[in-house]
Amino acid sequence: VTLNKASKIAISSNFEITERKVKLHGEAFFSISHDQLHPFIINVNDVQVKVLGTEFNVYPDTIENKLTVIVISGRVAVSAGKNTSIITIGEYAEVNLQNKQISTGINENDNYLSWETGQLFFDDTPLYQVIEAINKQYGVKMVIASEDIAERRLNASFDYTDIAKVTDLLSIVLKIDIKQENDKLVIYSREAQK
Repeated sequence: VTLNKASKIAISSNFEITERKVKLHGEAFFSISHDQLHPFIINVNDVQVKVLGTEFNVYPDTIENKLTVIVISGRVAVSAGKNTSIITIGEYAEVNLQNKQISTGINENDNYLSWETGQLFFDDTPLYQVIEAINKQYGVKMVIASEDIAERRLNASFDYTDIAKVTDLLSIVLKIDIKQENDKLVIYSREAQK
């Protein structure tokens, strides 16, 4: 188990007696061996993730009020309320934490482990998706001031680096201005400011 910063895990008092049960607060990457006699179960935000022998990431998004599980290898069962979905390698399950609905699909987010690897990759990625990844990775609040630039595309990769270097590169490559306004970094089109 690898925990993201500010994440915590609590192990149940009867761990391995009947099952391997933990409670997760935050984001974590798991690599768990299958043991039919002692299933591994993660409880996070009223969602249960039952491991069927696998590697996967669990990310509770408190801003969007959702929980996402992405499988790297093996299978997991995700349960919320009366709903259960089994996902396998390369798939995700997204749980709406309000109504407990589960949606599944093919994972197309190359940056879901960026918190662990320290790298962000963008391949013809629209700016609004770049900003979502940067906000999560760096713990900042970047917002796009005008929707006309939200679809601008970026091809780049970043290793753990200073946010100032990232914003400088974005500014040059995408021809945008980024200004600090209170607790936000606001992105403007250069053309709109002339």
